[in-house]
Amino acid sequence: MKPYLSILISVLLLQSCDKEVVPPPLLPCEHDDFHVSFRFNGSCETQVYTDFSKGGGDLYIVSGRTYTEEIAQFLSISLLKESNLNDTLWIEAFDVTKSFTDRVIVTYYYSESSGLSGSFRIPSGQGTKEDYLIIDYYNSDTTILEGRFQCKFKERSVASWVNAPDSLVLTDGSFKVMME
Repeated sequence: MKPYLSILISVLLLQSCDKEVVPPPLLPCEHDDFHVSFRFNGSCETQVYTDFSKGGGDLYIVSGRTYTEEIAQFLSISLLKESNLNDTLWIEAFDVTKSFTDRVIVTYYYSESSGLSGSFRIPSGQGTKEDYLIIDYYNSDTTILEGRFQCKFKERSVASWVNAPDSLVLTDGSFKVMME
């Protein structure tokens, strides 16, 4: 009986060593009721200022924060008037003269007082099913728009003197904005 017990214990120990350790889920980023927040390459970022506007039927969210005293960084989300706000929208740049009901343009910019210093974006045709934006709530009367997003930017075009990361991934993105 003893040899069987020791074999059984050995088998159980070996099986328990094969299991992969799964890290605990990340806590959501803290934010106010009206906000734009996300994980910037894994670190929580809550934008300091946000502008939600409408132009020609399109909806625009621009949010940002000061990066250094000279440089600001901001996130731009452009929803075209043809966008189906009741469905998942796929993030990538595209020819805006064409009608896409399932696309949204999201760009991350660096700027200074003299102009644009660089950007991250997803070029046309390079978005994946991991690059998305979902509208959870929109009320055209109160002009409140709420949703979530994530994306991995494929194209980096940033001036060499800007201390920007080599790659940029935004995860756990959420927003709740209202037109003033």
